[in-house]
Amino acid sequence: AVSTVLAAAEAVATTAAASGVDAAVPSMASAGGCARADSGALLHAADPRPLLNRLVEEHLPKSPAGTLQQRADETLMLLRCDWGAAEPVITAAQTVEHSLVFCSNLAKLAQTQGCLQGALFQALTNLHAADERQRVKKEWEEEEKAAAAGAAGAAEANGGGEAGNEACPTDAIADEVVQPGGGECRSHIMQRSADGVRPRANDGPLRGLPMPVVLLFASGAVELRKSLRIKIEDDKDLETARRAFAECGHFVLRLREEAAARGVSETELLRKLEVGEG
Repeated sequence: AVSTVLAAAEAVATTAAASGVDAAVPSMASAGGCARADSGALLHAADPRPLLNRLVEEHLPKSPAGTLQQRADETLMLLRCDWGAAEPVITAAQTVEHSLVFCSNLAKLAQTQGCLQGALFQALTNLHAADERQRVKKEWEEEEKAAAAGAAGAAEANGGGEAGNEACPTDAIADEVVQPGGGECRSHIMQRSADGVRPRANDGPLRGLPMPVVLLFASGAVELRKSLRIKIEDDKDLETARRAFAECGHFVLRLREEAAARGVSETELLRKLEVGEG
């Protein structure tokens, strides 16, 4: 899995010059989910300011109004990250950084591909969903084969008789996999692409892109959706998400400044804000 990630990252780097995309961060996680790209390593490398400061300034020209407590309430509601971590402020900052860098790269890639960002985003998430559907179906088929083999062995040990009666038929499993309505979680995992077939790298907005690049961006698109409690589908949604991430980043910067001014740790101040005592 790690070698796959490294190969994918190398492919991204080799196509960066042609596509105009920052090689370090096509996604917030690797295609295999094994490692995170270091977005700070290659983005604006000549700028000495911390990455979060640069990104917030770039994506949020005007600081949002409101007290620190109000900004905390909004950020805690919108941003999905591990707020219970030992260093929650660092976790939040990293989530914002990876999200904003991905948004920038998505915009560049959409421009290179000559399509809307929303169309590219949906093509990426559809491909990821199709891959998940295939993965789950394969797992179920393997479980079915194992169950059938076990039942056959038990029947033979008992002196014959029908075997495999308890195994779930493959067709029934396949129907359950592809048909909607199998539960909220299953429906989410099994969401179909727009035309009901598995997208390919040369389809529509994904045309001409190497598969490692597609997989990295698809992983990033899915992570982007998971990181914010708002719907993300079209260009307008992506712009709303970009601003929301930037405002969350602004809160993190403001929190750090206030914690230093009060002489307390970032985590200590955050915990007070979580209970409305900031």
